[in-house]
Amino acid sequence: CTKRRGTCSQRYVREESIQEQIVQHLRTVALCSAWAEWCIAELEAERQSTAHAERSSAQRWQEEIVTLDAKLNTLLNLVLDGSLTQTEYLPKKQELLNRKIEVQEHLTQSARRNDDRFEPMLRFIRAANQAETIALRADHDAARDLLRIVGSNPTIADRQLTIAIGNPWK
Repeated sequence: CTKRRGTCSQRYVREESIQEQIVQHLRTVALCSAWAEWCIAELEAERQSTAHAERSSAQRWQEEIVTLDAKLNTLLNLVLDGSLTQTEYLPKKQELLNRKIEVQEHLTQSARRNDDRFEPMLRFIRAANQAETIALRADHDAARDLLRIVGSNPTIADRQLTIAIGNPWK
């Protein structure tokens, strides 16, 4: 406190003391390298497994689209040959087209899902792994930036830094 707004009951605090408290807060959210490497390996394995499952699912959807196209062509050929009337043809054609649209939507959704869901978790684990390294370096700007990510409402009272650690850092 600079006491420029009037009298204040708080005593002065040395910067080194605050810096040490910042280091302690960052250490509480740090993830050791062994755990981080294990988590990243598990997430990468899960990503590969999910990607493989999504590729095989997409392949099945593609195969069904090819089958539906073949059925539509066969149905059209039956109409052209005179084996099927227009009233018999139209409902069956609409049924096949509806199924094809449904399958194409499934295919589009599976392509959109992809592996984007893994990225936030990987970024979090890497940041948690770097927390102690950043805290121990003399780079006060990086420590301050990480502290802003980790928590909110930092206050100093009675020479003690308190910060509300937010999710997922708790």
